[in-house]
Amino acid sequence: MNYLIALNLITALLFSSPFSVVKSEKTSVTVEISNLRNNKGTVALGVYRDNETFKKEKEYLLKVFPKTKTTDDGVLQVELTLTPGTYGIAFLDDENDNGEMDYGWVLPEEGFGFSNYEHSGMSMPSFDDFKFEVGNSPTKVFIKVKYM
Repeated sequence: MNYLIALNLITALLFSSPFSVVKSEKTSVTVEISNLRNNKGTVALGVYRDNETFKKEKEYLLKVFPKTKTTDDGVLQVELTLTPGTYGIAFLDDENDNGEMDYGWVLPEEGFGFSNYEHSGMSMPSFDDFKFEVGNSPTKVFIKVKYM
């Protein structure tokens, strides 16, 4: 009998100890990319956490996906898993799959976009323009590709 009491006490202490391992929960984030003009190459998603890292192009996470599942109307959905927090996604339609944005004389030859933000103009947006929150529930983010 004393053995069972001791075992229950030890078990309770182990699971309530400040040294017990706590898993950080991750949340599913669906990214819906629209206005893709073809299914050639890959798409690259640069995930950022703040304006400073975005300006320095130092992404928190970089994910590259093939465009093979792009629908006939130019839509592709991809999945990320992120811990709750603030994020922003910068997107590149890397049609020739060379890992970088290609330029003509001045303008980009490949498509680009940002999470929940339709870019207009010639200058880069700030992180605040395209940031979004991830909580504990699945999140959906939209990116509309822009070609120049």
